[in-house]
Amino acid sequence: MANDVDRSICVTGGTRGLGVAIVRGFARQGAHVHVCDIPQSEGQDLVGALRAEVLRASFH
Repeated sequence: MANDVDRSICVTGGTRGLGVAIVRGFARQGAHVHVCDIPQSEGQDLVGALRAEVLRASFH
């Protein structure tokens, strides 16, 4: 992955499996990741875990 600092990334299907890995990868590269998926509780849990690591993420 390239340096994604200050980029905004939208990951659909980001609450499970490969989607979670993609979300975490972009967030660790410095991007603000917008997690888009249907399961709200899983999305909010993932975003909470990322924010606890001081990474930027939001759930939609």
